Amino acid sequence: MAAAYALEPVEALDTAAVDDVRRIYEDGFPARLRADFTSLTDRREDGEAALALVRGRQPCGFAMLRRLGATGWTYLRFFVIEQRLRGQGLGGILWDQLIARLRADGCTLLVFDVEDPGEPGCGPAESQVRSGRVGFYQRHGAVLLPVRGYRTPHGDADDDGWAPMLLMAAPVATGVRVPGAGEAPAIVSAVYQHRWRLDPGHPQIAATQVAAPEGS
Repeated sequence: MAAAYALEPVEALDTAAVDDVRRIYEDGFPARLRADFTSLTDRREDGEAALALVRGRQPCGFAMLRRLGATGWTYLRFFVIEQRLRGQGLGGILWDQLIARLRADGCTLLVFDVEDPGEPGCGPAESQVRSGRVGFYQRHGAVLLPVRGYRTPHGDADDDGWAPMLLMAAPVATGVRVPGAGEAPAIVSAVYQHRWRLDPGHPQIAATQVAAPEGS
């Protein structure tokens, strides 16, 4: 099954396929968590890649990557499968192809954030959806980093415009260990600097803390 799918740059697709990728992307994320699609495809920053999972020439998934400076790590901005095709294993296929691409490019770690299932005010149904996302990534080798207070600037997500999120990471290169508390400060710093473009002295960085390892 997996051999029937390929990972293609969005800019290599025809107009109709790009429109399909836009629909997949916009159906997959609430407005508060997504950027304008044109900015992802036509106005990307250096070190970014917009990729579509396709079967034949038909898109069925979308992912967006950004290099985290010179760290050798990559940030996963977006990861989504066509709504009507979910539950058929395509998420795993997209993940595996992303990891293979990153490994070939010399990346050692994939970093991303997810909505917190335990966020205050999150209802049972939404909490279950969020837990399902976390579980998917964990089944594919990612871990929740022991970080408290990590927040991302997402418009009016909160009164102050910062959304509470969880930070996750997955080893890419063979032999790279699963990151933990020892690696977390550098990962947090790289994400705030290269994903969110925050100055090192920004108060949000100081408000994000790495939890002590259990038993310490």
